[in-house]
Formats: sequence, structure tokens, C-alpha cells
Amino acid sequence: ARVMEDLGILASSDPVAIDKAAADIINSEAGRDLLNEVNPDTRWRCQVDYAESIGLGDTDYDLIEVTIV
Repeated sequence: ARVMEDLGILASSDPVAIDKAAADIINSEAGRDLLNEVNPDTRWRCQVDYAESIGLGDTDYDLIEVTIV
């Protein structure tokens, strides 16, 4: 079942940054840690932090909004 409306599309060459940005956007829109609420056995923050620690990418990111008219 859907827990949130479509929030758009993200693109990045950094897999860690895009995962962190997606989680931040979802949780910001929900006003709570929706990812943890939906699946409390999945520790998404640990996964992102570990991926960064082994050099897969960076949790720091800049969002650039692109609007197509």
C-alpha cells in the first residue's frame, strides 16, 4: 500500500548522496522517520553511514531543483 504520494525523481552520480537525499525528502515530507516506521527492522541510517565509511560516496549533498516547462 502507498504510504506517500510521488515526490519526484532524483538523479546523481553518487549513490550514497542520492540515498540520503531520498530518505531526507521522504522523512521531511512525512514529518517523521517514515522509513523506520514502515520497516523498523531496517536500519537505513546505518546502511548509508556504512556506505560512506567504505568510500562508496558522501552523505553531504546539494539539491538542485529542475523544473521542466
